[in-house]
Amino acid sequence: MYEVICSKIRATDWVGPITVSLEVWEMHNHIPTLREPPIAVFPAPASSQNPKIHITDLIPTESRKRFKNFDNSRTAELDMGLFRQILASATKRLAHQRAITKIRPRPKEHNDPDYSPPSHSDSCSDCS
Repeated sequence: MYEVICSKIRATDWVGPITVSLEVWEMHNHIPTLREPPIAVFPAPASSQNPKIHITDLIPTESRKRFKNFDNSRTAELDMGLFRQILASATKRLAHQRAITKIRPRPKEHNDPDYSPPSHSDSCSDCS
């Protein structure tokens, strides 16, 4: 039953549209300031880019002296494609869980509005 439900549902019917953007902020004179315009992440823009973060974004100034030959110019690229895959998979799992919750009556002992059925028995290979 769970496999059939998973194959028939459309995630957008159960979760709705999701828009994700990435913002990089930095401190200027103790005031948080947007470094660059927001980067569209999801849905994927026509011209997708992987943003780079600087090593100085990750290691506070006072901790940098603990590293030998600290290189301020080092960067790391964030894989937005991988993030989009993870987000799409999580959206499908959430849609599946919502469909199962709606279709299957809850046991009387679970009248808590925050109750969710256990995910281990409600999973399908397409949604995991």
